[in-house]
Amino acid sequence: MNRLLKTLAALAVFLLGTGAASAHHSVAAEFGNAEQFEIEGVVERLFWTDPHIRVRIRITGGPLEEGEIWDAVSHAPGLLARTYGLYPGEIEVGDTLLIYGRPSQFNVNRFSMRNVSINGGPVRQLLRSRTQRASEVAAPPGPEDL
Repeated sequence: MNRLLKTLAALAVFLLGTGAASAHHSVAAEFGNAEQFEIEGVVERLFWTDPHIRVRIRITGGPLEEGEIWDAVSHAPGLLARTYGLYPGEIEVGDTLLIYGRPSQFNVNRFSMRNVSINGGPVRQLLRSRTQRASEVAAPPGPEDL
């Protein structure tokens, strides 16, 4: 009986773990091979929540049809703040965004934000290569620093 309970418990842990792992999506699968381009739009709604921020915009410029509604998606709020310096309140309803990125390959109106300019301000880079990120991290302290 003890062996049966252990087997059932292991099976339950496996099944629950598998469901959670498959719930997350692959950014590379959704946006990976699509052509990158710029779009411009006015913020209609803002979802600054985990797991990824989402900005609903009405298209005003670029190759997409003017007036269409698209969701521009980016990283989790904490990662945007820590790594890219983009904080809640910097994007608000009514702002004009110029976004560089990729559209979804799944035939939905979703766009991956790689760079963004808010109300004509400077371009904010929201996706850096591993090389760029590594150069921004301070080296660990050596024996002379201790």
